[in-house]
Amino acid sequence: MKRSRFEQDPDGDVDLVLHDPDGLRREWPGGYKDEEPDDAENSESEVVDDYDERPAKRFRVSSRHLSLASPVFQQMLNGPWKEATSAATGSNERREIEASEWDTEATVVLMDIIHGHFSQVPRVISLELLAKIAILVDYYKCHEIVCLFSSIWIAELKKRETVSLSLASAGIGVGATPGRMSSSGGSVPLTSGGGPAWTEDCFLWLFVSWVFGDEQQFCKMADVFLRSSPLPISSIVFPLPEDMLNSLDSSRDAAIEQVLSGIEKLRNDLCDGRANCPYGLQYECSSMLLGALTKGMRSLGLSPPLRMDGHPMRCSLQGMQFSFARLRRPVWFHATTVFVPPRTTPVPHQCNLRSRLDALVRAVLEGLPKFQLADFPSSALRRAEDVAEAGEQLGQHA
Repeated sequence: MKRSRFEQDPDGDVDLVLHDPDGLRREWPGGYKDEEPDDAENSESEVVDDYDERPAKRFRVSSRHLSLASPVFQQMLNGPWKEATSAATGSNERREIEASEWDTEATVVLMDIIHGHFSQVPRVISLELLAKIAILVDYYKCHEIVCLFSSIWIAELKKRETVSLSLASAGIGVGATPGRMSSSGGSVPLTSGGGPAWTEDCFLWLFVSWVFGDEQQFCKMADVFLRSSPLPISSIVFPLPEDMLNSLDSSRDAAIEQVLSGIEKLRNDLCDGRANCPYGLQYECSSMLLGALTKGMRSLGLSPPLRMDGHPMRCSLQGMQFSFARLRRPVWFHATTVFVPPRTTPVPHQCNLRSRLDALVRAVLEGLPKFQLADFPSSALRRAEDVAEAGEQLGQHA
């Protein structure tokens, strides 16, 4: 039985020493303030040393449980790794495993699961805590022992998905500060336009779904990023594969570049008088639309030439679509013949930019690539594939 939250095994032969606990908070998305420990129970586990400024936390754990749960722990305990050292304590000798910056609460939850203290494991946790646990699970490759609880946590979070994902409604900005900026110093509104907005929670979901192999949620979050993120993706804290981040960024950039190229082509067509006006007023129509396009793009900070030139643009596809739909539409009339009674009368001209720009963005959105977990296998998926391959080999030799 546990006597404290940091003593998973009273007779344990290993001390897990967590240096600089909660150190990841300094780089966590959104930022955190350092919190002073107010739990009296924390004092019994604090070890002041010269490793860093924060008091370390010491967990009493079992080497057997750690080795069975994690191949990484097994290698630390059985191999010449610097993370595992011997610590003489009285007449006994316990080994020490060192770690740093892990979240304290996430470490407690993981150690409780590994040591079978299931009654101590919460059934409902925040998305933030789940992401911190996922960091540990990915690092120590202990997906199997956590999979039951991760399924429960994810299922519960999905029930509250509208809250957890912070999906923005119409008129709520995308990005930290609603504003306008382009690669050339101009400005593009960052409004989401009613679609799901790329938020911090979406990033947490992307990482969690990758670690725990949630295909549906991973595909959904990747699609939300491509459609609504106003900035390139970055991962300071989370160990997402570099090729995944690069693929997401390059796909987003290519889609935005495609929209910009489409606008440039429309501009050139209008300059050449190719308005495709159904009323046969090619010159008049193209002149009006060209003027409206030039003024509209300038109001959005998009001045020719419309190229990214390798610089990330602070805008999103959904933001562009939303902004294009709100461009001012010039009102002008053309003459038409009415036969009863015979006369010529002015009628409003119906050609407009909104429908053309909306069709352009829609075509780009429909052509966005679909990302799959198999393209970026996590350590859990790779391990499952290795087990399956080993099983096939055993079957062949049987």
